[in-house]
Amino acid sequence: EHLFLASVILIGAVMATTLVLSKVVHQRRARYETSISRAVGALAQGDRAASLSEDGKQLGQSGFVSRFNRQLFRLDADLRRIRGERDSFASVFEDLDAGLIVLDAEQKIVLTNSATHSLLQLNREVLGSPLVDALRVSATEDILEAARAGKGCQVEFEMPGNVDCTVQALCSQHPASGRTIILLLDVSRERMLERVRRDFVTNVSHELRTPVTVIRTNAETLLSGALSDPDASQRFVEGIYRHGERLSALIADLLDLSRIEAGRRELERSPIELRNTLISAIEGLAPLAEKRTTSLSWSCPEELHAEADPLALDQILRNLTENAIKYSGRGGAVELIAQAQGNRVLIEVRDNGPGIPPQHHARIFERFYRVDRGRSREAGGTGLGLSIVRRLCESMGGACSYRLNQPNGSVFSVELPGLRKKSSNS
Repeated sequence: EHLFLASVILIGAVMATTLVLSKVVHQRRARYETSISRAVGALAQGDRAASLSEDGKQLGQSGFVSRFNRQLFRLDADLRRIRGERDSFASVFEDLDAGLIVLDAEQKIVLTNSATHSLLQLNREVLGSPLVDALRVSATEDILEAARAGKGCQVEFEMPGNVDCTVQALCSQHPASGRTIILLLDVSRERMLERVRRDFVTNVSHELRTPVTVIRTNAETLLSGALSDPDASQRFVEGIYRHGERLSALIADLLDLSRIEAGRRELERSPIELRNTLISAIEGLAPLAEKRTTSLSWSCPEELHAEADPLALDQILRNLTENAIKYSGRGGAVELIAQAQGNRVLIEVRDNGPGIPPQHHARIFERFYRVDRGRSREAGGTGLGLSIVRRLCESMGGACSYRLNQPNGSVFSVELPGLRKKSSNS
């Protein structure tokens, strides 16, 4: 009986110990499994310190724990590298001067950058929208058709409501993903320069045609027998001389404007006393004013100086004053006025002629632009004088403008950097 009782006690003790050990192992395994779940979850949340607990080693999983932690470390390193590459790509993507749109296989917008929204005037809500709804221009269909065909395309379009904004779209499709990448470039300046160049060539050809035709026609007439007629020959020779002078002036202005725009005419800015400059311009044009019975006057404070190139400023004043004399009509009045405006100097050339209609004000400084072509040619103008004035002003850090005079006439204004002024008037 004693032996039986001892056996029962021993068996009970073993079973109790087994139960206790089993419970401990179960708890540790549960903690180990929880540790694995937490480590993976923490890593997914961006916790770079995530690792497996040491419970696994006590469960005989030391090798597994080490391998698992090493894989976690490698995975964390890969994630950091991918995040770095993503951030770099996002930074470059946003900093691009060109617009960029990415479409999914259903031709919906999945990605854009800031340049796209600025160029196309779009808001951020376009993500997820079909391209045809976001970009309402005719070129959209060409882009989508090329995307459906799996080929690239290059199209240009003008922004609705802004004909001065021209956008070039280059698109290509990624074969594997079916996504379409659209690169948007603002080519407004390039197209504007091309139009200016075409207009310039057209205008030069047109301006040259008349004097060349007259010179050739008069010469042919003289060679055909008009030389024997003194009166006729005198008239034809005068025509050749007059149009030769016009041709010479046109070529001179073209070369001058070309040198200024190309930066080949060096301007040396220095302090210039404006009183003497105004007097010199008026004296040089006095014969023309007398011929047209036009009165010339000037007004300038003593010792008012401007910072400008002497020859360029003289050319500006003579050009504007000569135009005022020619277009103010016989018996007109032209006045040159200089005054200080803060640290700037304002020079105005005023006349009492018919003035320029408002619809022409924005374009009068363009090359070859004429308000009245017949009257301009009659006055002997080349159509380049005001363009030269504007370029010279800008080259000296100044500006020029136009407004109507009151009660009638024109006022051309030149603004230049100034130096100092004393308060006494001429």
